[in-house]
Amino acid sequence: MKITLSFFFALLLCSASQADIGATIVYKAKFVLKNGSSFVGYLPISGYDENLDANGRNEYCSDKAFQMMLINQFSKNVEQQTFQVYDHIYLVHCGQKDQKFFIGCVDKARIKVLRVRDIKYTVFLDAAYAAYEWQVYGIQAVDPSIIEVIRRTPPVNYEELLLSEMDGEGLGHFACFINFNPDISSTELYRLVAELSRKLQIGKDGRKFIPPAQVALLNAKQVFIFYGYIGPC
Repeated sequence: MKITLSFFFALLLCSASQADIGATIVYKAKFVLKNGSSFVGYLPISGYDENLDANGRNEYCSDKAFQMMLINQFSKNVEQQTFQVYDHIYLVHCGQKDQKFFIGCVDKARIKVLRVRDIKYTVFLDAAYAAYEWQVYGIQAVDPSIIEVIRRTPPVNYEELLLSEMDGEGLGHFACFINFNPDISSTELYRLVAELSRKLQIGKDGRKFIPPAQVALLNAKQVFIFYGYIGPC
């Protein structure tokens, strides 16, 4: 059931080949909207050509250039005319000191969905490479109650469960169970996930998924599920 070794081996390979798969830069900016409101938010941009120089800057790190980037990214393609801006990206560790990966999480109740035409102007504030494993987890939008636990409680341990396998490699779509409850040992967490693995359901796409009722039961125990995907890098 546990896929830790194959997961971290694949993650290591992905990280080593990051130059081949591009990068994610998280831009911080003030967004002033035409309706008179404004806010400071974070916008991750991924791509093969995303990079920062030795000073942590690129050609988009100014007020005008940042806004032009938004126009180029989100106004030409009809299917991508909206984009999400986050008030904060929380970094969640798995609870094991020898494992260095982080998952990026946001409060789904505080996500701003914008269109370029809604923006009056922007003020560029900062840019940095994503500190989370963007190529495996992306951004995880979670309930505010989970964010509160993440903010005030350190993680204890974790387990993983493969949901769909590709090419018999032990890779594919998986769920990472991170436990924030100090009363749940690694042995007990393993038991909970093993029990859950027998309750998976099959969706219309043929992929296994965790029933919502089981997710709620784990959340009540402060065991939270983060979904990832590992494929060829």
